[in-house]
Amino acid sequence: MGRKLRQVALFFPPTLGYFADVVMGIQEYARSQGNWAVEVCETVSAARASTKHWRPDGILVNIGEGQWSRLIRTLNVPTVQIGGTPRSIMHRILSDDAAIGRLAATHLLDRGFRHFAFCGYDHLEWSTLRVDAYMTQLKHAGRSCETLYGGLGEIGVWSVATLLAPWITRLPKPVGIFACHDRVATLLIDACHYLGVKVPDEVAILGVDNNPQECAFASPPLSSIMGSARRIGYQASEQLHALMRGVKLKAKPMFVAPAGVAARASTDVFAADDPDVVAAVRFIQANAGVQLDVRDVAAATLTSRRMLERKFRAVLQRSPREQILKTHVEQAKSMLIDSGLTILEVALRCGFPSGSKFSYVFKRETGLSPSTFRNLYGRQPQDRIIVEKSAADPNAASHR
Repeated sequence: MGRKLRQVALFFPPTLGYFADVVMGIQEYARSQGNWAVEVCETVSAARASTKHWRPDGILVNIGEGQWSRLIRTLNVPTVQIGGTPRSIMHRILSDDAAIGRLAATHLLDRGFRHFAFCGYDHLEWSTLRVDAYMTQLKHAGRSCETLYGGLGEIGVWSVATLLAPWITRLPKPVGIFACHDRVATLLIDACHYLGVKVPDEVAILGVDNNPQECAFASPPLSSIMGSARRIGYQASEQLHALMRGVKLKAKPMFVAPAGVAARASTDVFAADDPDVVAAVRFIQANAGVQLDVRDVAAATLTSRRMLERKFRAVLQRSPREQILKTHVEQAKSMLIDSGLTILEVALRCGFPSGSKFSYVFKRETGLSPSTFRNLYGRQPQDRIIVEKSAADPNAASHR
């Protein structure tokens, strides 16, 4: 006799970009169970028509308000909201927007900038949470931030010359700009082209979501914070499955942290004034795939180790050794996400002497083992996703 079939209603459109990755996470969880039957309903009318003939065991929904809310109450089955506006009556899984903002500040601070800016939407909670955390992190580093806010209908290709370009003209240079997501980031790059401003030498730009559709249009290629959409889809499905089995879970939000930064040419610059630190960072980046010692870096920059240590602390608030490990780990993240290399192959190509040393350092720095990180964030197909709570996930507010 077969296993009990779980009939799940998916109430949101599986569109390109963010929600396409969410759906991928849902699909991965469904495959791991082997007994999920999923009905996708893109509109309220389609959902009503479908559920006239059957009653789902559970619902995954993006928007829990308005007509959707009335339908969900009528069906009265376990429901998990993926993103959307937070509602206390629902279980929900959301991106950790505060973590995204902090990561954006760290990425640009690590590149030696003294001037910072943010461009995003007003009156949208997720954008506000990102910029608030970004500015708080900058304040802790003794830096301030210029901002530009606009409505959803105000920031677009039509505003490149009239809104974005004049704002960029007024910013002190060089400047690192954090855009609330990839679409706004690509528009900022367009504005720089319109002005003849060099990216990243004068203006470095960082987006969010690592959306291939948006990043592919950017020239130079866009650096972007790797969102957690796929992991959100998986964990929402995992939580829904528990509810369908009768497990009692408190209706509260679960926040999922980003994977890291996909660093590309739009932030490939180091804006510090100290030429020795600049040379050292560039040497470390150029040799991210080989084993490095601080003595190697000092020799390459014709600087004493003691002097290099002192300068790194003054400019980056970290040691050269910490910079080496950070660079190795960031390269490893990219390989784990985008390649099918084994964990040992990734370790050796990222400057680690062994797989065990790599696994120890990677988990210490990210809170996840390399295999779990790949399963949660990787683009390569996985037969099964293993969920492991990340020690790096702060309990902070978020949106989607």
